[in-house]
Amino acid sequence: MRVIHLISGLGLGGAEKNLSEIVFSDIKNENIVISLTKQKYFYSKIKNKAKVEFLDFKNKNVFINLFKLMNLIIKYKPNVINSWMYHANLITILFVFFKIKIIWNFRHSNLIGEEVKKFKIYEKLLIFFSYFVPNKIVFNSKKSKDHYLNLGMPSKKTVIINNGLRLKFLPIKITRNKKKLITLGMAARWNLNKDFELLFECLHILKKKNYKFVLNLCGNNMDRKNKELIKLINKFNLNQNIKLFGKLENMEKFYKDLDINLLVSKSESFPNVIIEAAMYGIYNIASDVGDIKHSFSKYLGIFYTKHIFLSLLEKTIFEIRSNEKKLFMKKIQFQNLIKKKYSIQNQISSYSNIYSA
Repeated sequence: MRVIHLISGLGLGGAEKNLSEIVFSDIKNENIVISLTKQKYFYSKIKNKAKVEFLDFKNKNVFINLFKLMNLIIKYKPNVINSWMYHANLITILFVFFKIKIIWNFRHSNLIGEEVKKFKIYEKLLIFFSYFVPNKIVFNSKKSKDHYLNLGMPSKKTVIINNGLRLKFLPIKITRNKKKLITLGMAARWNLNKDFELLFECLHILKKKNYKFVLNLCGNNMDRKNKELIKLINKFNLNQNIKLFGKLENMEKFYKDLDINLLVSKSESFPNVIIEAAMYGIYNIASDVGDIKHSFSKYLGIFYTKHIFLSLLEKTIFEIRSNEKKLFMKKIQFQNLIKKKYSIQNQISSYSNIYSA
């Protein structure tokens, strides 16, 4: 099956990473990627696995790029167009009269702040065209699917396909960290959806209680050049407690150094970082957002208020230092769940079933 993946860009992001994992691992289908912009972070990963074409909708004439896109579709004659996120989904309207199966992908549940205002017009258009453009609409979480069904999207076209990863597990050992210093970590880009204010406020309180810790942060704009981030760190007097790593290629090394992985967020659909950390045997504490509670409540600490977050942090630090057998069993159970439901091959098979239906 010849599949064209249409995506806004190949920059650093969850959808971009998941697409690159699919293309890298898929031996069932012929994959072609068309990026609407010149963002190329994941290009090196997939360039030997698929034909990749770059357009430049961001900086050049829209009509010229649309003409180039039409020519690429005609050139490659795909059986399927698999579009990722709302810009790409909307562009598939151009191909509604082609004899090509169209699949839309949605990777978020709800947006916040200024993003809401920008997105409302797109959302209304997507709901309207969802009735006659896509053959199937794929969500990566129940939360995301429910959000769009409530807005009026046709339920008979929708399906949930779990995110998949190339699974690499590290053995989990029962070790008591009796060191005074606890290593926390969070992999996230600088984004309105991440609640860094709450994270730093809670860590500031821990510091006043004489807890010894370091927080490792990695991701896009997680570096000293980010003036807003540095200002927030200084506001809560955490300069000596936070290490900034920026973008990282070797996430295994990042996770292996942690005692606890954190996801402090205002909005998510399905956060891959939770699964990635669990694969490497790291216990997670996460905000009650997206599908986290629905899918993983047995295996990690979940909070929805500042006080619960603080309580979970203190409780988990105590367990790491004294009786980690409880955490050990949760880590084992979580890894077993990941093996069963979240492999990249499971995700590829689910897409292949839709392609051929």
